[in-house]
Amino acid sequence: MRVLMVCYQFYPRLGGAEKQARLLARTLIGKGVDVKVVTGWLDRCVPQRENIDCIAIYRNFTLWNGLDIKGLRRLGGVYLYMLTLGWHLIRHREEYDIVHIHQALYPAFVGVTLGHRLGKKTVVKVGNSGDRFDLKYLSESQWDGRWMAQRIRGTDRVVATCQQIERELIEYGFDPGQIVRIPNGVQLGPLGEESSSDGRKSREALRLSSDNMLVTFVGSMNNQKKGVDVLLRAWARVEAVRQDCDLMLLGDGPLRPSYERLAQELGIHSRVHFPGETLRVEGYLAASDVFVLPSRAEGMSNALLEAMAAGLPCVATEVGGNVDLIEDNVNGLLVPANDHEALAAALLRLISSEGERTVFGRRARQVVERDYDIEDVAERYMQVYLAL
Repeated sequence: MRVLMVCYQFYPRLGGAEKQARLLARTLIGKGVDVKVVTGWLDRCVPQRENIDCIAIYRNFTLWNGLDIKGLRRLGGVYLYMLTLGWHLIRHREEYDIVHIHQALYPAFVGVTLGHRLGKKTVVKVGNSGDRFDLKYLSESQWDGRWMAQRIRGTDRVVATCQQIERELIEYGFDPGQIVRIPNGVQLGPLGEESSSDGRKSREALRLSSDNMLVTFVGSMNNQKKGVDVLLRAWARVEAVRQDCDLMLLGDGPLRPSYERLAQELGIHSRVHFPGETLRVEGYLAASDVFVLPSRAEGMSNALLEAMAAGLPCVATEVGGNVDLIEDNVNGLLVPANDHEALAAALLRLISSEGERTVFGRRARQVVERDYDIEDVAERYMQVYLAL
């Protein structure tokens, strides 16, 4: 079985779609599937071709995302990317049988259109729901986006990672027979001494008090989708009640300076930490007491899955795949999006109750072990490939 994965960005970029594509590709290869990845050559400092985790990666030319020059970004990052991706599909057509595209954006238009012309089966995985629902975003982000979105509807299978995405696909006009529900997966590691050691090291490196409660967020700061502004306003309410807590915001992006200014304005900057992007998320999770995800929109969050796999009690908003992962008051807490008062109340509840933290964290881990192990998720993808 030969699968060509298409992902606009790939490692060393660290977004959710990129992390999930790498994890799935690596797991499928371990099960004997021939997987190659084609992505964009967005950074001149990385090679155009390389192997990572036994994954053959080809980065197609994009003028390095238009050299990040305003007038050239769309030319290089969109249209040149589409042309070079199309050429790769044609040139290497004897090397794959199935095209698996991560996110239903303009690369999916190229993959579905050319895949069918070349006699290949196509699978498109939708990444986001709500206001950031892939096809809605594509339709509204560029003049020809609506036409591209309609062409993507011709894919052989479309993957919905959560209930909300499945509903949105049906509302968008997809036949229910095209849709398969497969969640994101997570690699399960052991809980215990090693995890605790990583936690102690993370706290020591950050000079955080070992006595303080630590609440952690993981996510990009590229746009307001993750709700970091809501979290900071909620944290001001938390600090008014508890002065023995720290908030860790892992991630980076163009909005980070504005979030740092907001923390200053709210008077909470001494206990709010912005260490940036990291490859050692596991260590920070091991150091944490509570995980929080205040998103305005989600598909199925890798960060939330990883936190649950680490046995952390979680507070998340009632959007996208969060409601598939968390049953309110059973294995975590759900709050409305954009409601900093409700978010603050949920955080204070967990901060103040060691018993609930222990119970929710244990149940969160059990849910992930039962339904979201990447080994099981990869098997479900293999069944889709075989059926096609």
